Amino acid sequence: MAFATAKKLLWGCSLLVLLAGIGHLWMPGTIQEFFLFAFGKYYIINNLHLTIFLCFLNLVLGSGYFLFSRQTVYTHNTLTAVHVVLTLLCSVAIWAMGFILNKGLFSDRVLPSQALLITLGILITAQVLYFINLIRGLSR
Repeated sequence: MAFATAKKLLWGCSLLVLLAGIGHLWMPGTIQEFFLFAFGKYYIINNLHLTIFLCFLNLVLGSGYFLFSRQTVYTHNTLTAVHVVLTLLCSVAIWAMGFILNKGLFSDRVLPSQALLITLGILITAQVLYFINLIRGLSR
């Protein structure tokens, strides 16, 4: 995967999060049930603040990766270190949120909407792929 492809993927993910947040503006704030195959019953809640926060995080990541991908030499510099730390923090925040809101661990909590969960999965995948590509680029 080229750096330009990773950049487009991350910006696409940021746009998906933004669209999910915009969509939540017109959704009622009621709690609804849905069944997740073998995992049992979960609950949907429209969490606008969480969506906007994740949108901000990923737009920051997308902006940083865009600036980083415009460099011609990929070396250990401040910009690289900042983006590695941001990627790790965002990944940890997303995973922690997933575990905290998981019905199996805390039965009194509710999960965000299905669209946000799918978007989080895409973001995690994109960040892992970009991080691997970043390490490969730095090791050359």
